[in-house]
Amino acid sequence: MKMDFAKNGWVVRPVGSRVTCDPAPKDTDEDYLVFSVDELEAETHLTDQGFKLEGLPGFYTGNDNGRFRSYRRGELNVIVTPEFEFFERFMTATALAKRFNLARKEDRIALFQAILYGVGEGDLQS
Repeated sequence: MKMDFAKNGWVVRPVGSRVTCDPAPKDTDEDYLVFSVDELEAETHLTDQGFKLEGLPGFYTGNDNGRFRSYRRGELNVIVTPEFEFFERFMTATALAKRFNLARKEDRIALFQAILYGVGEGDLQS
């Protein structure tokens, strides 16, 4: 499925294990990170294309650090944030996961939790 984000002026980057792992897994979602200052426009555009709101920060982290919303349609997962700092941290975590070729999902989760939410050593998932 092709996504048309360009017309909205959003910054869109592929992320997730299909990007960070070598070899890329074939049985996972196709993930995209979107920076859009207009959250309502993004939500409207995605729901008009059949995406359903799947999660908010508290769902993934137990807190509301880092404003984002996650939308899903089939195997497509789109993470939208209006905060450029969060977008940059997410891309940094993606680059590091790719550099270290973190094949274990638990390792990727721990890395992202530390970079995005400042989760300390004692609270990292193992």
